[in-house]
Amino acid sequence: MALSNDDSADRMHQVVIAANQQLNHVLQTFHAHLDDHKNEVQARLRETHHQQDAFGHTLNDHAQLIRQLRHQIARKGREIRQLQEAHTELAQSVMRLNELLAQQMKRYPLDHRNANIDMKGHMGAPCLGITPGDLPNASPCSHYKDECPFSYSYHIDGHGPRIEFPALPLD
Repeated sequence: MALSNDDSADRMHQVVIAANQQLNHVLQTFHAHLDDHKNEVQARLRETHHQQDAFGHTLNDHAQLIRQLRHQIARKGREIRQLQEAHTELAQSVMRLNELLAQQMKRYPLDHRNANIDMKGHMGAPCLGITPGDLPNASPCSHYKDECPFSYSYHIDGHGPRIEFPALPLD
């Protein structure tokens, strides 16, 4: 009977060794899967950090671009305000010049000697009901009415007259 106990003990020992080997194999497989999973998680984490860094750089670039655009918009806004102020000043100057022109036209009534004379000495007659006979020897303007640089609105056959006279003093 002692043999049978030894056989049982050997058998039990073999079963325990086989179970230990299987458990070792399972543990090795588990550790291999765990290492693979750990490596995959670390790779994903590195990729996520890389994407986060890239996104951070992109976000910083966009923030910088937004700041630059805001500065440009502010500068353009200042330029627009300056242009509006200059336009207002110019409009006021034009109104003052129109007033001076009206005063001059009262002082020097229109006739063929002192019609609307510009600063270059060119004379043209604005549309004030003057007939072609009122402007003897008037040569026709070479521009059409809308294209004339002196804006003469008096026209003969679609052209305004231009007479070369020296400019009269504006006193």
